[in-house]
This record gives sequence, structure tokens and C-alpha cells, in this order.
Amino acid sequence: MPRRGNVVRRATRPDALYGSPVIQRFINCMMIKGKKSTSERLVYGALDQAHQRLKKEPLEIFQTA
Repeated sequence: MPRRGNVVRRATRPDALYGSPVIQRFINCMMIKGKKSTSERLVYGALDQAHQRLKKEPLEIFQTA
């Protein structure tokens, strides 16, 4: 039986560009070897391309996908 207390989970901060904690969690899951800037660049680039092709808001596109 462990004697340590329960760990309180911290809430994920929203991302800087869209203000969505869901996108921030996706960026964190996609991150490889701690390189968050690379995964941010990939996610934001993909959302920008989808916005240009579909003419919808990037956050709406991400939530429907």
C-alpha cells in the first residue's frame, strides 16, 4: 500500500494561437523528444493549409476532424 498522497492533475494551458486546450493537448501528444516548437509548427501549418482549402475556421476544422 503506497503511503504517498494523491497527485493533483494540472489543467492543460490553452495554446497561444487559438486559445484551445484541446489543440495544446494534441501538440503535446505529437511532440517528439521534447521538441514542442517543431510540433507546433507542424500543427499550425496543417491547420493553416486546411483553412485555405476549406475556407472555414481552423478551430472548427480541428474539432470536426
